[in-house]
Amino acid sequence: MACFEGILDRSEWWSSLPVNEFEGAPIWLAKYISLRRFEDIMQGLRYTNRPRPAYEDRFHDVRELIDAFNNHYENNYHPGWLSCLDESMTDCVRSAEASPIWERTSHNLQW
Repeated sequence: MACFEGILDRSEWWSSLPVNEFEGAPIWLAKYISLRRFEDIMQGLRYTNRPRPAYEDRFHDVRELIDAFNNHYENNYHPGWLSCLDESMTDCVRSAEASPIWERTSHNLQW
């Protein structure tokens, strides 16, 4: 939810104001869960069982999750000759398909 651009304060997801450029939420969570209950759940939610280190680690709460992701990625990701990181890049690839340079360098690969 916090990744929705434009809503910085989590409590705004419980707003009943109509949606416009400056206020209101695209989905009203109050229909499904109270703000107080949501905050209670978030307060108790943990992603690690590891004790806090002696130094300050701002990512301690998610460090175990990050390590698991990185290990999985290292063992299972095998990039090809073309890796598209963002869907906006697909337009670039589509426009290149029609170019003579693409045809010469793509080794007649099928999409």
